[in-house]
Amino acid sequence: MKNAVLINAKFETGAPVLSNGVIKLFGSKESAFELLVTLRERHESGDWGNVSDEIKLGNDEALLHMGEVVSVFAVDLPDGRSATVCMTTGARHDTTRLHLPGE
Repeated sequence: MKNAVLINAKFETGAPVLSNGVIKLFGSKESAFELLVTLRERHESGDWGNVSDEIKLGNDEALLHMGEVVSVFAVDLPDGRSATVCMTTGARHDTTRLHLPGE
């Protein structure tokens, strides 16, 4: 799935990148990567999650002019708690990073 292009994808997301904070939060690189794959499908299809109207408009503009695209998602952790994670596709759309807010 790492290099797969989804039929409903609105843009390219490039190589996946996991932050150290997300890996630590999910307990392993493998668990964090599974989350990245799931959330990347939403991100690529234009589901930006819990972002402001301003960010939604910025994302829509970024799709037209190759800018940075940001999504924010609430996720369930393996221990039953919930957390907020961010997914950011760089302006050149060559990488997409799953990270914690502030990372």
